[in-house]
Amino acid sequence: MLRFRTVLLGVVGIGLAVFAISYFIYRYLFKKELKNKKLNILMIILVIGGGVLVYSPAKQYVQLKKGTINHSNVVTYNGQKIKTEANATERLTLPSVYGSIDATHPSVVALDEPLGGYKYWMAVTPYPKGKAIYENPHVFKSNDLVSWIPNEANPLDEPKSEKFNENNTPMQYDSDTHIIYNKEDNRLEVFWRYVDDINKKSIIYKRTSTDGKTWTPKEIVFNGTKPGEDWISPVFIKDENGYKVWYVAHGYKIWTRNSVDGKKWSKPVEVIVPYEEDNMHHWHLDVQKTDLGYEMIVVGFKSNGDYKLSDRHVMNLYYSKSSDNKKWDTLKPIIFPSGKRVGFDGKGLYRSTMLKEGSQYHIFYSGIGYDETRGVGISTGTDINHLKGLNLSDYEGKIK
Repeated sequence: MLRFRTVLLGVVGIGLAVFAISYFIYRYLFKKELKNKKLNILMIILVIGGGVLVYSPAKQYVQLKKGTINHSNVVTYNGQKIKTEANATERLTLPSVYGSIDATHPSVVALDEPLGGYKYWMAVTPYPKGKAIYENPHVFKSNDLVSWIPNEANPLDEPKSEKFNENNTPMQYDSDTHIIYNKEDNRLEVFWRYVDDINKKSIIYKRTSTDGKTWTPKEIVFNGTKPGEDWISPVFIKDENGYKVWYVAHGYKIWTRNSVDGKKWSKPVEVIVPYEEDNMHHWHLDVQKTDLGYEMIVVGFKSNGDYKLSDRHVMNLYYSKSSDNKKWDTLKPIIFPSGKRVGFDGKGLYRSTMLKEGSQYHIFYSGIGYDETRGVGISTGTDINHLKGLNLSDYEGKIK
């Protein structure tokens, strides 16, 4: 299936060419007048312009029919050219209550037994054109990882900011969702970060559900201060021993804590996860406990100390693993921005999440487009270093 914008370009191109040729024929057959050089030149320009516009859509259509479309992408990393097929061709359709499918901060969990008839559950925040006023936790459910149904309770929280800054951005807003399945209590748990720049607070909230329909009132998991104890992109794991959390704070470093009840937390311990490149800093992450111990994906940005928001809009996604949560492998990039001007992930990547079923990885990654579009794509594979992005046009009911 061709993208709407691609089809639109083709239609416009055909329209221009047909108009110019038809008008030329009309003047020649009925008016017997072709002496107006300026008009002739204009018609020629329209034909050429129409041909240029229709060339790319026509080429893609032929490739689509022949099955020869090449979705690979060549990027330069650390001075080397790398060919990758990890970028998805389209973003997932995740409709929010605000009438948009722009989304970021995905977190996905797979259940041993379906809950409410669904095996997979996702937490995500809408983020149309980067507007934080809509960045409120939403939940979706699925049985195939591709078609997602919005939860009846969306949004799980919707704070009203008392003030807005000079850029008309709310000074009180939600962000950074994460979802887990608590096997011990047989319930879903959705976490999110609430930022209060008026009172310099950063609070981690949680709501739970045993049926996926009704949710408990929100409760405080951690009550922090800004810029002190601000848990950025918190990631939680729950087992028989209690909770474990990872987050970014204190100079873009990764920290971890433990808790028996999910409310009283141990002192923070820094988790050293190195990059191959110098002057790299962590931003949003995900950690999963797997057959390999612990596996992490994190978006990182380069800065010499002049930290700019724009640096965090052009990030790559990196991977590391650890057997004990103490010594971590050097981070390696696994997905890059596609670089495509019309791609939802053309400019940069953002908070992403990992789902591992057996030996199969499913990476749900956040993308940022050059027009500030946000979206979530899927990249899969048994080798984390050689993922393949999902092409929805080839999807036949299951991810290959």
